[in-house]
Amino acid sequence: MARDPKPTSSARVYSSRDIGSTLLILLCAVIGVGGLIALLKLRLPWDPTLASEIADRQLLGKPPTVQQYIDLSMWWAALFACLTGFALLAASRLWTTRSLPLTALNLPEQKPAYSRALVWCLLAAITIGSGFIRSQRLDHSFWNDEETTIQDYAWGEYVRPDLNSPVEPLKFKPVKWSDTLFYNRGGSNHILNSAVTKITLDTWNGVTGHDTPYFSETVARIIPFLASLATILLLGWAAWRAHSPITGIVAAATLGLNPWHLRYSTEIRGYSLMLLLIVLSVVFLYLALNTGKRRYWLGFALAEAGFMLAFLASVYVAVTINLAALAAIMIWSTSGKARLHGLARIAAFNLLAAVVFVMLVAPSIPQFSDYLKNPLFEGFAPNWFGDFYHHLTLGIPPWSVSPESNLGLTAPQLFSESPWIRPLVFWIIPIALFVGGVAFLRRPRAAFLFVTALAAAPVLSYVHNRISDSPALPWYVLYSVLPFALLCGAMCTSPNWLPGLLPRKRQALSITLAIVWLGVYGLATQQSRVRLCEVPRQPLRGVAEAMRGNSPTYANPVITDEITGSIGFSIKRLRSYDPHVFPLKNAAQLRKLVQAADHQNRPCVIAACGGELLHEDKADAACLAFLKDPKNGFSPTERILGFEEQFSYQLYRRPASGLPKEREN
Repeated sequence: MARDPKPTSSARVYSSRDIGSTLLILLCAVIGVGGLIALLKLRLPWDPTLASEIADRQLLGKPPTVQQYIDLSMWWAALFACLTGFALLAASRLWTTRSLPLTALNLPEQKPAYSRALVWCLLAAITIGSGFIRSQRLDHSFWNDEETTIQDYAWGEYVRPDLNSPVEPLKFKPVKWSDTLFYNRGGSNHILNSAVTKITLDTWNGVTGHDTPYFSETVARIIPFLASLATILLLGWAAWRAHSPITGIVAAATLGLNPWHLRYSTEIRGYSLMLLLIVLSVVFLYLALNTGKRRYWLGFALAEAGFMLAFLASVYVAVTINLAALAAIMIWSTSGKARLHGLARIAAFNLLAAVVFVMLVAPSIPQFSDYLKNPLFEGFAPNWFGDFYHHLTLGIPPWSVSPESNLGLTAPQLFSESPWIRPLVFWIIPIALFVGGVAFLRRPRAAFLFVTALAAAPVLSYVHNRISDSPALPWYVLYSVLPFALLCGAMCTSPNWLPGLLPRKRQALSITLAIVWLGVYGLATQQSRVRLCEVPRQPLRGVAEAMRGNSPTYANPVITDEITGSIGFSIKRLRSYDPHVFPLKNAAQLRKLVQAADHQNRPCVIAACGGELLHEDKADAACLAFLKDPKNGFSPTERILGFEEQFSYQLYRRPASGLPKEREN
């Protein structure tokens, strides 16, 4: 982070205009005028014709179209942009002018015993090693949530063939940009990630010249993968500059070893980008407060809007970051003018961030409201804290499952094989986190701001969702891995508190403690990392290969061999790997599929996803009973297991009936 700036003449403080001020004023004018033009051109949300169109779709049991959701919300977003742009324009003298540092958040002195080159080499080595571990997951099959991104928001899908027309060629339906940015079924669109994934796949296909729509798991995951490595490096650098070299090195290594971060580092969802942008926003915020430079304020605004667009549930981080900044401005401002100027700037740049965020997320609001009327699950998740803490520390769930039902790993299995890990998780790590918190509070103000803003966010999220009984899941606070790594890093500096020791001895003890911590934590989480790297969460590609002998099958527009179907969890998600598959919601649809197979004299293969969990749903249980009934001719064959039972498969095969084939049209 930047050093304290040199003193500037008071005549230029808080009042001078320059090119930076002019550009910010022009930006506000563009926002205001652009919002006004949009207000005049956009469809009014209370238009009676729009209400009638939506009512007609609801009578048919259909939700509004994406365009109708845009019409319902974008006018209000334009109004917000218009009012914000002109308000910021009117108050431009309060926040656009050049200024001195707003607060005295000085950095700790860098001790000469530490070589900057050595610290950089260690951080680079940690990042490279973390990249090697994460690269082993790049070619895993997509799983359910990633398939949602691929099919609905970033790539597209092949239109399902007609059951009664076995030779109908597949037709690809690409995702339009309006769907990428504004379609948000059930809040499942991580908008920034969807846009990045679409650009990545479109660019790759353009460069490689594929004749047909094509996707590669490795290519699609390259941006989240790189973002995860940038997060490790940036977190280490920031902790080094805000606290100490030991803190930065250990924080980076802890994050690199953390299995929860590993799991989401190569997933084409918004989590990896969110973590990078959160760290970047805190760094920019510190630089903005400590230097007063407007480019850092603008960087903060863009990073803040970015991490909320990457994952909407990270809004709690935005709240705590800004509360920490307000506290810094109110307590540590260098003067009364600096305090007023700081308050004006944080308000102005938050409004700029809000304009970016609101314009892109506005159509998602009515979609999410409709989803909450009939959500997939209701109420705060049971055993939330136990689930969260086990994933935070070990990256695995706390419940017991049969090892025959999946290839994953759970905490009871790990504790049974390595009993020493239990006291580490429930005694040593909590003490280490407490000591790390004390270490940060003993350091300069920059460290206090940095760790408080990040550590308070998951607490705020938990309290709010617990009180409101909202359907929040533990990975909604995945950003907890950032303060976890930071506190573990700061814990290793605790020998500096020991009285009566020479600085070199304290330094040696800190290095020893860091080596012990990383060795113990790395060993405790080794099995989790190995299993996460070896086992795909949901083996969709493997299932498609077992059903047809090859995958993906979209390269074959006409399939005349097996008729395939899927029951249970995630029934639609096989269609990226086998677009010819028929998702089956009940036993009646399954019988119809079997009748078609008999009529066309084709074998039938059904993939049942969910194992014993299928018995918990009446429709799935009925399908399973049909498949197991010997009279229906199905035999269980391959079992293809994923990391969890919910995403593991059992295949059922039925030979051709021997009836004459239907003549091709």
